[in-house]
Amino acid sequence: LFHHLSLFRCFDTIYWNSKLATERQRLLSGFNFKDVVCDVFAGVGPICIPAAKIVKRVYANDLNPYAVDYLERNSVLNKLEKKIEVFNMDGRRFIDAMFASQKAHKITQVVMNLPNDATEFLDAFRGIYRDRPEDAKFTFPKIHLYGFSKARDPEFDFHERIRIALVEVAVNVEMRRVRLVAPGKWMLCASFVLPESVAFARRSPNM
Repeated sequence: LFHHLSLFRCFDTIYWNSKLATERQRLLSGFNFKDVVCDVFAGVGPICIPAAKIVKRVYANDLNPYAVDYLERNSVLNKLEKKIEVFNMDGRRFIDAMFASQKAHKITQVVMNLPNDATEFLDAFRGIYRDRPEDAKFTFPKIHLYGFSKARDPEFDFHERIRIALVEVAVNVEMRRVRLVAPGKWMLCASFVLPESVAFARRSPNM
């Protein structure tokens, strides 16, 4: 999926995990040519580069400037620079910026592949449409969130953390165990459409 590039010379400054190739392919199989994808923690582009070959448009972000540099080079080498717009922002600021812009109504898929911390950024989706005109056209994106759990019932544990982060009682989640990363520690992927009640919610004063 990638043209040759010296990705492996800077493992101390970028994140790359070749063991997740099967999971990435599974995720990509759910995308189509009409999709517009936001990759919140894109890294060097293991998801957004191949996604750009399938979907209409990709907005790719990472806080690490080294990863962003390699991501931009990858997009050029794969001749996808016209389909990928790259950002170097904090994940929460990126979500805010995307959904405050005119791009919002086109975004159909959001990938949040930062298993240690991604759940902590879910609160950014609360109230993303709260200031929009009532007659505006809305798309409620499907979010693909990765996380770890050491709980006896990892699916229940991860689901509860999602509900708490969104401050929402009912979130219909498709849950998948990705891989066992350590004894008793699972990596999971939770996919769900952002609830309308969350998108229009009032934000708390500390958000």
